[in-house]
Amino acid sequence: MRRISAFAAGLALAACPAAAERWTGRIATYYWKTGLALDSTLQGAPVEDYEGPFSEIGWYALPLVGELRKGRHSLWAEYIGVSISDQAGPYFGILDPDMRLYGNMAALSYGYAFHDSPTKRAELVAGARYWNVNFDIELGSAGQVRTSERDTVPFVGVYGEAALSDRWQLAGTLTAGGYSAGVIETQFDLRVDARYRLRGGVWATAGYRHLQVGFDDPELSELRIFGPTLGLEWHF
Repeated sequence: MRRISAFAAGLALAACPAAAERWTGRIATYYWKTGLALDSTLQGAPVEDYEGPFSEIGWYALPLVGELRKGRHSLWAEYIGVSISDQAGPYFGILDPDMRLYGNMAALSYGYAFHDSPTKRAELVAGARYWNVNFDIELGSAGQVRTSERDTVPFVGVYGEAALSDRWQLAGTLTAGGYSAGVIETQFDLRVDARYRLRGGVWATAGYRHLQVGFDDPELSELRIFGPTLGLEWHF
């Protein structure tokens, strides 16, 4: 009788594996020391390719990330505020114009883990990112370039993480998206991170991220934001 009861209990657990699973999550923020590259044109002039350094203190992007997991399923959300300004001379053949790029981005995605073990996890992800980007260039007597781009673009990709020890993890994300019907034609995002557990659920992170987007607009045809990251995560 005891064997039958144990067998029945085992069948019940096997039939409802989700009952043994619980939600886990993480909240993260990091300082993204950004470089910037962009392609733009002005009043029919040839396309200019501008690239700015990492060294300007006023350049930054501040992301906030949240993630929830249950079994093989995950939900991920991100918000990024960007503020970049520079004297970008020579640009359009004019010395020392004042350039500013600012705005925000928000993303939401769903992931499914096609591999999940105690030390490694690999996911297929799909989602969408909203872009709100404002680009201003003051050219003095030559005039001004001012454009605003707003669009939502879908993306797909992969995410992976591996535990090297109780304290060290490596993680990486690669996504791509875009469509021809909207303002945004292409989108690409690459991020790699090393995580170190400080204590409990608190982790320090260091990595690199490259995020770029192609617009259907000659005044701002392509934007690339890239650079090292340093931040904190809370796992719960």
